Amino acid sequence: MISVAKMAKMAAMTTIALAVLIAFGLRADAQSVPLSGKIVSASSRASLTGNNVFTTPQSGTKFVLTQWCVELNQAAQAGNAILTGSTFGFIAEIQGAYIISAENPGKAACVSFSPGYVMPFRETISCAEQSLEYSGGVTCSISGVLSATLP
Repeated sequence: MISVAKMAKMAAMTTIALAVLIAFGLRADAQSVPLSGKIVSASSRASLTGNNVFTTPQSGTKFVLTQWCVELNQAAQAGNAILTGSTFGFIAEIQGAYIISAENPGKAACVSFSPGYVMPFRETISCAEQSLEYSGGVTCSISGVLSATLP
């Protein structure tokens, strides 16, 4: 049987070991929040293969993606819209079959990223439409911050 004093000593040693590990052994790369910089927005019609909405700078300022919106234009029938980066890969998807009519002239959906995705330099951000029948009636727009203060 282990005494209460021995258990307390073991608990104290474990706590000290964890504190040392956290203080000196673990490292995290984090971005500074709140963001500062120039707000940028861009839009493009979606396509089945993905249309370029925005290309990030080659160097200097980093682009932080903060929001993506999809608008279905009148007479559009669309299934899903997918946002991707050329090297980043999948970013987000908005799902839902919408049928737009005179009574329901347009729908929009947005996804917000907080605090945001820091995109690589020279990244092409594209939007694709996945539908049963391509309509060409989907407009994608993105917003973000060009920040020179990120490491």
